[in-house]
Amino acid sequence: MSITYNGASSPPVKVTLMHPNGNVTDEDSVDEYFVDTVFQSVNIMLEGIAAVGKYDLTVINTVTGSRKIQITATSYTVEEASYPHRSGAKWRSNEIKPPEKQALYVAVTKGYNPVINARVIAYIDRPSSTTAFELVVSDNGAGADVNKDDGIYSAFVTDYTQDGRYSVSVTVDNEGVDTTIATDSLVGRGAARIKASKGRAAQESTGDFQRITNGGTFTLSSYDENTNYYPPNDVMDLLVTSIDKVAKTVTLEWTAPGADLDVGNASRYDIITSENFTALTLDPESQTLVNESEVIEGDLNAPLPSGSLEHYVVKILMKEDSSASTIVWITLRAHDDRGGVSVISNLVSATFKNFPEEEEKEEDETKLGMILGITFGVLAALIIAAIVIYCLCKSSGTSQEVTTTMEMKQADEESPAYDNPIYKP
Repeated sequence: MSITYNGASSPPVKVTLMHPNGNVTDEDSVDEYFVDTVFQSVNIMLEGIAAVGKYDLTVINTVTGSRKIQITATSYTVEEASYPHRSGAKWRSNEIKPPEKQALYVAVTKGYNPVINARVIAYIDRPSSTTAFELVVSDNGAGADVNKDDGIYSAFVTDYTQDGRYSVSVTVDNEGVDTTIATDSLVGRGAARIKASKGRAAQESTGDFQRITNGGTFTLSSYDENTNYYPPNDVMDLLVTSIDKVAKTVTLEWTAPGADLDVGNASRYDIITSENFTALTLDPESQTLVNESEVIEGDLNAPLPSGSLEHYVVKILMKEDSSASTIVWITLRAHDDRGGVSVISNLVSATFKNFPEEEEKEEDETKLGMILGITFGVLAALIIAAIVIYCLCKSSGTSQEVTTTMEMKQADEESPAYDNPIYKP
């Protein structure tokens, strides 16, 4: 562990480290506590196997006035086959001129596996400011983040104040969330899955942990605070979750963008529909804009904070001359309060049937006629079959009777008693 401080001619800060088992490391611990006045740092090196649990670090300023410090802690695994939790932060670019986009990427891993659902907070120091602003960094597949649950947490940075150098420190922990290790995934691969090791579950709990990492700096130039450089980020995960073909409604869900890319709150949404995919893609302005009266659930003028899950139920109005089976294409865009508009989202579709009233009546009559025709046809077939069977049975009985009579007569003629006059009729 290293604690650096500013002020080469000032006395070093005093550091006390409380261990989970009650041991204490401080300036009196000659084998573990080292002061480097050249590099202005206090270094603590723990020998042997460190106790498992929470450590408390206290840093005392030994001079009057403020002093800037930086803390770095490094841990090493006891067993070579066992990997510790690690985190690392990196800027997309070292130099930015708006409207170029700057993004922060934070990798949270255990070995080659991603740690998902962690709480990742970036603290960004700006020029001429003593207070860092907080930025939530997410692994949700929206905004700056490309793949959901791949262990790479991402966020755009837009909250600039002036030209100069910006630096970042990132805290990663599982406070208030259920953080797991995806043992069947590779970091940076998103939905890609690998076979988990025998005897291991696909998801393993991380337990309590915290990591702090430094993402370095970047330089901002040519910034004008009166220019709206960044509109809301375009939505890329619009999804139809259900369709009510009777009420002609669709349920839509997507991740809320921000006012500036994925930072803040957008001011309103446009939901646009069309029965022509190409027209909606090339000229969305000329297509059908959903109005407030057609929104059953949700509020077009009250987007949720960036990163939230939006849920809307919208009634779909189709053209009167639409064919019986119609595909309706849907997209949306977001606005900010300074006139910025996002690019339209990915397109989704829903299929409906559109029968005018007269056609519905004719269809019902046709269906009724078909049902009656089939019914009468079946009855007629049954009656004819019964008659045929009856006739066959009747014919078979008469033939048998005639044959028997003839055979009896022939038998009588062949009998010797037939020539006896007494027996003659």
